[in-house]
Order: sequence, then C-alpha cells, then structure tokens
Amino acid sequence: MPEALALVILVPSVSLTLVALFVAMRALFPRQIGDVKSTGSTKPGRSFLLGLINVSFLSVIVAALSGGGEFLQLVAILLFAVLVGGLAFGLAGMALLLGERLLPESSEIRQAAWGSAVMIVASLTPFVGWLLLFPYLLFRGLGALILSLFIRPVEPPTT
Repeated sequence: MPEALALVILVPSVSLTLVALFVAMRALFPRQIGDVKSTGSTKPGRSFLLGLINVSFLSVIVAALSGGGEFLQLVAILLFAVLVGGLAFGLAGMALLLGERLLPESSEIRQAAWGSAVMIVASLTPFVGWLLLFPYLLFRGLGALILSLFIRPVEPPTT
C-alpha cells in the first residue's frame, strides 16, 4: 500500500514540474524552442529518423564509455548530460507544437503549458503512451533540435 500512495503523490508532482520546466524553457529560450517547433512541424519524418539514430548512437557510446576508467566515465556522464539536455529541448518544442495545434488563438505560454500537460498525460497512457507516443516525441524532438541547430530556416527577403 505505501507504494501506491507514493505513486499517487509522485505522478502529479512530477507532471507539474515537467509542465513548469517546458514553460520555463519556452520563456528562457524562445528562439531555440520556436526553431525546434517549426522544424518538427515541417520535417516530422526526417526529425524522427535523425532523433532515433542519434539517441541510439549516443546510448551505445555512453554505455561503452561507462565501463572504462574514471576519465571515460566522466566523458560518458558529459555525453549523457548533453543527450538529456537535447531531449529536454526537443520535448519543449514538441509541447509547444502540440499546444499551438490545440489552442491556436492563445498566448505561447498558455500553449506551452497546455501542450506540456496534454503531452505528459497522453504519454502516461499504458502501453501506447509508454512504448509508442513518448519515444516518438523524444526522437522527433531531438531530431528537430539537431536539424534546427545545423539548418537555418530561410527567411523571406525584406523589401
């Protein structure tokens, strides 16, 4: 019974902190999160594939380096931190994209908050959310981040 009580307390509090994280990231890094959102919207397949490849590649490298000496373990921790940071930026962009599609007339902060909440609750759906939706959002978000870092969107010429 104590495990059930801990779960009842843990899930809402973690969900609320994730919503706050994604809203704060949108407020602190508006251009980067906006670029991830637009890239994820315009190139969903390419973003997903690039994210899947990079998560797989970095996971194998981190696992291989973590079995080495102290220096290699430090490198593994740094690579893991870069991967987690990239995933956070990607998920923040996907939350904004989802919020924009759900509430097109609202402010971007409201869109980010509602998009985050819907994304988190939908990802908590047993099996479909855990095994399909959440990994899809992770891979698509990371791929969109990588594409937005290396491929600048073409801006229309000013007259």
